[in-house]
Formats: sequence, C-alpha cells, structure tokens
Amino acid sequence: PLSSMMLPALGSFHTRQAEITAKFDGLEIALALKIYKSKNVEYPDSLNDIIPEYVSELPRDPFTGQNYIYRKEGEGFIVYSIGRNERDDNGLYDEKSLQRKHDDLAWRCLR
Repeated sequence: PLSSMMLPALGSFHTRQAEITAKFDGLEIALALKIYKSKNVEYPDSLNDIIPEYVSELPRDPFTGQNYIYRKEGEGFIVYSIGRNERDDNGLYDEKSLQRKHDDLAWRCLR
C-alpha cells in the first residue's frame, strides 16, 4: 500500500526534475549561441559548431537522451527539449492547457 502511494509521486518528481534540467540546459545552449553570434556575426548552422569553444559538450535532452533540437528562425533561433510527451511539437508549449497537447520546453531568441 505504501509503495502504491509513493510511486506516482516519485514519477512526478522525476518528470519535474527533467523539466527543470531541460530549462537550464536550454538556457546554457541559448547563451552559448548568443556569445557565438557576438563573435561570428550570425548564429551557427549546427549546435556542433559551439563545441568546445562555447560549451565543453552538448547536454542531452533528459526526456530522450538525444541532442536538443536547434534551428535558426529569421534573425534568431529556437532550441528546445521535446518534453514529457516525447514528441516534437515544433517548439510549442500549451502553458494554459490542462491536457498539454504541446509540451516542448523551448528557448526562442528573436535576434
């Protein structure tokens, strides 16, 4: 009985911890990209271009173990984790939706 009460809370804890990790990792990557741009005029074509000068190694998406998704958008970029649904929602997050059809954890920079 005790384990049946504890397991859902433990799963929720691990999911929340992964979300926090994804937000901090995304911030680290976003800052490295901004520094890269300040020295190279534009953002890199790939996250591999920021290794090792701007980050020693790329963190892995805690939900998939794969690289974070990155792409240039106009004058800026987006970098994101695919979140708990483990589906690429193109960087979208439904903050107000209870069902959260989209739950990517993204850092978007417009410039």
